[in-house]
Amino acid sequence: METKEVEAIQNILNDVCEIHELPLALIWIKHRDFDDLYIRAVASYISSMREYVLACLRNPLKKGQNVAGKAVNLMHQYTVPDVSSLDLADYPFVDLAVKLGLRAAMAVRLKCMSVDEIEYVAEVFLHENLKDSVGQNNLINGILSSLCTKCEKPGTVELQIQVCLFICVMLFLMKALLY
Repeated sequence: METKEVEAIQNILNDVCEIHELPLALIWIKHRDFDDLYIRAVASYISSMREYVLACLRNPLKKGQNVAGKAVNLMHQYTVPDVSSLDLADYPFVDLAVKLGLRAAMAVRLKCMSVDEIEYVAEVFLHENLKDSVGQNNLINGILSSLCTKCEKPGTVELQIQVCLFICVMLFLMKALLY
């Protein structure tokens, strides 16, 4: 059963990475009985990120570590504008991320409606050259909007972005305030 969900998430993230030209997207998995997160799949990455992906595969995250680990504990996405500002205890891959030019990251918890004991976390890295907060926020809103749309699409595995409704309402309010 899990393979079907992972494939669906992988397809969704591949589309999102292509649409938004993201350098890397990872799918982490957390079983209800364990605190650690493990890489379950890589949705999309450019070849220069292979070293980072291998490091993630070899080292599961402890509860609350990394961008993905923080998203598990929250009911909404977790974003870090610059991962180089995190310390090694919080983000075990910080040195490698900096070396490879990974800067801003966002993770969102996904819940499969048919497999209650497993949670997935989609972690994406934003463009290296995107440094201003307005640009990052616009891209994050676009990514979240794409995820919401693709997860609701008929024929896909029943996935729920945690509080997707909350995110969509917030996007609507932010747009209303800007205009």
